Amino acid sequence: MKVLITGATGLVGSALLKKLNSMGHEISVLVRNTQDFLLQNSALRNIKIIEGDILDVLVLSQATVDKDWVIHAAAVVSFSPKDRASLYKTNVEGTANVVNSCLEKENKDKTFNVFENQKWEDSDSNSHYAISKFKGEEEVWRGMAEGLDVVVVNPSIIFGEGDWNRSSTKILKYIFEEKPFYTAGYLNYIDLEDLVNISVELLESDIKNERFCVSAGMISYKDFFEKVALKFGKRPPAIEVKSFGWP
Repeated sequence: MKVLITGATGLVGSALLKKLNSMGHEISVLVRNTQDFLLQNSALRNIKIIEGDILDVLVLSQATVDKDWVIHAAAVVSFSPKDRASLYKTNVEGTANVVNSCLEKENKDKTFNVFENQKWEDSDSNSHYAISKFKGEEEVWRGMAEGLDVVVVNPSIIFGEGDWNRSSTKILKYIFEEKPFYTAGYLNYIDLEDLVNISVELLESDIKNERFCVSAGMISYKDFFEKVALKFGKRPPAIEVKSFGWP
């Protein structure tokens, strides 16, 4: 199959790239920095690199020509107020651009979208990151309404081999550095390799126009921190941070 991947330098996108490359698919990647991509993927062969991003509609339109699958894994992940504008620009407008580009092509089989948010519930506590991802997903369903075949995957917190300074693997670095604080509550998790295998199975299936929430289990933050710290040979966080107004 001819595949285009956005976000191919991210945790999920890079793992899907390696898996699909090993399976012999004809892969193109849309990346902002060719040199960074080559440094990260020096062992891969037969990858077509297209320099640009999902905000460049002309480059994106050319990149989607003759593709059977478009895997959209590009996103800005941030909870910082200074990144608010880029969150909406990339996660919403960028996703709309991907959808529109796919709708232009009459031979598109499937647009596969990886979103790192759970099933949406309106709440005053929703972050701008979460809102931007939700609005981006709405663009995908709008594409479906206009005739595009889509599959949306909502993974839990993803753990796997990757850069500790990026994405959900930051939490492992936090534990490794023996930070003292933890919060109450629970996290749902999924192993990166499991997520990739599930995603590829969905790609190769006849399933379309469905959303899948992918999780391997749930664990309290306290237990998770303690288990990971034990593996690292580090002290786990021991001070619980409580919200204002809690006893």
